[in-house]
Amino acid sequence: IWGVIAWMQKNAGFLGGALAVFAVMFSMSSWAYDGKAGWDKYALTMPIGKKEIILSKYLLAFLALVVGILLFGILSACMKMDIMEFLPMVAIFFALGLFMTDLVFPIIFRFGTEKGRYMMIAVFLVISLVAVFLQDVEIPAVFTGVSPEAMVIIAVVLAIVLMPVSISVSF
Repeated sequence: IWGVIAWMQKNAGFLGGALAVFAVMFSMSSWAYDGKAGWDKYALTMPIGKKEIILSKYLLAFLALVVGILLFGILSACMKMDIMEFLPMVAIFFALGLFMTDLVFPIIFRFGTEKGRYMMIAVFLVISLVAVFLQDVEIPAVFTGVSPEAMVIIAVVLAIVLMPVSISVSF
């Protein structure tokens, strides 16, 4: 449905952002289903530890993000999007998905899926409110000389660097 909407609006970027969010939500939903089915208790009876279970959730989110990016790439190719416009968007959506994973997963592991959802909403609400209040603040001169391409690279590198920190907090 989101692909059709993006196609009709001739805006593949819309789908890329939605797929990044869906990738994280997909993994979070797997926790809810695992909890309802009792999988978390059953998994601990197997010869795997909690660390492997935690890593599997991160891997699931990463794979869902890659699948989302592939779907975004297919739609972008069908829409004949310029590759120089496509690559930065892929990097931004990849960084967005990783940032969401980095922030949300430790919260979910700490508070569980139900309370974690509320905490996640609160975290993103605070981030959004800070962004709204800071939109009129003058950007320091250090950042004004940075190109958009460099900002994209910095965002991807930062999201990747934060991943081990997020995993260790989740442990």
